[in-house]
Amino acid sequence: MASIYEKDGYYYLQYSEKLGGKRYRRQVATGLSVSPINEKKALFLKEEIEYKLNAPKEILSYYYPLKTAFNDFLNARKQLHPTTIDMYKVVFNRFTEAVGVIMCSEVREEHVDKFIESLADVSSNTKATYFNHLKAFFEFLKDKRYITHNFIFKFKATPRPVSIIPDDLFQEIISRCRTANQKFFLRFLWFTGFRIEEAIHMKWLDINWEQSIIYIRNNKDKCVNEFPLYNDLKRLLNENKGTGKLFDYSSRHGLKFWTRIKTQMNHPYTLHDIRSTFAFRLFNKNIPVEEASQLLRH
Repeated sequence: MASIYEKDGYYYLQYSEKLGGKRYRRQVATGLSVSPINEKKALFLKEEIEYKLNAPKEILSYYYPLKTAFNDFLNARKQLHPTTIDMYKVVFNRFTEAVGVIMCSEVREEHVDKFIESLADVSSNTKATYFNHLKAFFEFLKDKRYITHNFIFKFKATPRPVSIIPDDLFQEIISRCRTANQKFFLRFLWFTGFRIEEAIHMKWLDINWEQSIIYIRNNKDKCVNEFPLYNDLKRLLNENKGTGKLFDYSSRHGLKFWTRIKTQMNHPYTLHDIRSTFAFRLFNKNIPVEEASQLLRH
């Protein structure tokens, strides 16, 4: 408990604090002269000190490995989508590769600089994604009192111009695929404009053949969207019909074949550009903006 006393016309606070198994007596000058108004202010300071004394003590984070704290972070967020968890793991691994194995409280601004230097091979948009995930992790560390400051800032992404893949180039990309599953996956994206994660987790049970509808389940928002099963798309699906999931991929990590083909052909397009190309085709077919927005789930 803290107490207030007067000395030389000013209020002082006195309290004891336990550190390292010993109790120390503290005396703090409030800078408040003796008066009825300042007495109330001094009482407020007294209550604030008592609150801090009774609050959970900071963990000795010098002895708490960053890797262990990261596992704590993932365990506290089991409701996250598997792809989101995978992204957190990728970001954490990139960070530790750049700074080495350290304790929580050893993290400094220079480690952030090293992390930025290690990302020279990725785009500004990817850097922004990495920093958003890393910032959330470090905010968790701060809330848990493993660290005192969150040094991770918000990285500003550079808007990337929309790129449209020509039909003939896409057909050449298809011809360079090594498996039927790779070809099926790319054609499915071409006919639907689905996001990568939406396609990866699509199941055959999500297709209503009788009503010609594909159901798109958004686990994050707990909602279901509908996409029309038009003739060309239905023909593609019938040619590859199966059970379970449509594609043999659990995450984006299984899509490295796109990078291989991109290197072989030296083209600048990303997998997401297939979605942009689908949107461009809707525009060329004079599809109303409202309908196109629904089809793209914007």
